[in-house]
Amino acid sequence: MSLSTSYIDFGENETTRTFTISNTGNADLDWSLLNTDIPFLNFSSKSGVLAPGSSKTITIRLDRNTMTESIDATILASDGTNEFSIRIVADYVVLAPNMVLSPKTIDFGEDETVKTFAISNTGNADLLWEVSSSYPKCITLSQTSGVVWAGGSQNVQVSLNRELMQSDINTAISISDGTRTERLIVVATKP
Repeated sequence: MSLSTSYIDFGENETTRTFTISNTGNADLDWSLLNTDIPFLNFSSKSGVLAPGSSKTITIRLDRNTMTESIDATILASDGTNEFSIRIVADYVVLAPNMVLSPKTIDFGEDETVKTFAISNTGNADLLWEVSSSYPKCITLSQTSGVVWAGGSQNVQVSLNRELMQSDINTAISISDGTRTERLIVVATKP
């Protein structure tokens, strides 16, 4: 029996890794994996028989959604006589969104009526956002809440009804992700 590796590292992001067990002998190989009862890990196969010259790829899946701590464990691949160790490590990373507004200021000037800003998520978990403050009635947003996937962004249109403007506008619209609040500055000049 031979193994393709003795060390498997999931790092901070990976959820699937593989290794290969090969029968390098001239008789059937009855193999098994031992010590595989490791939290958050699932093995595609834990035992089997390999004909001479054949091999089997084992897939290990890491459930990061239920993971609560880093993993540093050793499993054994046994052929009944010999045991080979495989060290498996995975870093536990706290999943959190990170909200970024761009631009942070919208200036309608004296005559513009429609502008757009983006809510981006530079974190590693879904971002649930919502407008958490009031703003003048002459301003409308295409949406006041939403979800931005990790690494994604969402455009929000801001419209200004100049007929409802009573004076120049210099206001801040607060947008919250539940833990942090960003402010979108909106300014406009009444002609």
